[in-house]
Amino acid sequence: LQAKGLNPDDDPLEDVEEIAAGYIQEMMQGNPHGPYALLGYSSGGVLALEMATQLEAMGKKVSFMGLMDTYVSPNNYKDLFGQKDYKGIANFTVNSVRHAFSCLVKFPRRYLRHNKNFILGSLYNYYKKFNPIKADKANPLYVLDRLQKAHQRALTKYQFKRYAMKVHLFKANNEVWNYVRYGETNGFEPYIDGEIKVINIPLGHLQFFEPPFVKIFASELKNVLDTINDAS
Repeated sequence: LQAKGLNPDDDPLEDVEEIAAGYIQEMMQGNPHGPYALLGYSSGGVLALEMATQLEAMGKKVSFMGLMDTYVSPNNYKDLFGQKDYKGIANFTVNSVRHAFSCLVKFPRRYLRHNKNFILGSLYNYYKKFNPIKADKANPLYVLDRLQKAHQRALTKYQFKRYAMKVHLFKANNEVWNYVRYGETNGFEPYIDGEIKVINIPLGHLQFFEPPFVKIFASELKNVLDTINDAS
């Protein structure tokens, strides 16, 4: 589904619930009754989950809910401080340091390269903040940058809910350099009341759509969908 704002004449939305509602409206024009199979890649998985929640609230059936290496990525310290969970803050800090040290020991060159790239990326983001791309809807770089920033603001303020449906998590196998609570489920365990089915796939986060890896993912996805179709 195309994000609103990719067309330069449209203003991008800055609220996950509104973005999801817009996608549902577009989807229901071609299939008003369902059932619906939803799949979201990376942060798009958050939108897909919100869509599933809204569809079920409308009485619609969601037959499949899939996440492609989506992470729960709230500001852990902000959440913990807001809850005054000082024990949680201490545990998160200790686990973060332990995880960083473990990565440094196991993969020293790759870990240091990651941190170098992270620092350079952060510096570039600060540079863009004070030297933004000139507003020009005829410039595709400006249109894309505006859309990315709007979606980032939407994701940052989104409050994760309790999701009742069964979720299939297609999990990449590249190293995770930052500590993630409930890492086996990419942080989703506290939020999914239904079953979380984790399908580990031998590819990196950025390789889902790249040949030859896309065939590996497509095969795993087909197996899951065939099982669901057989059960129904």
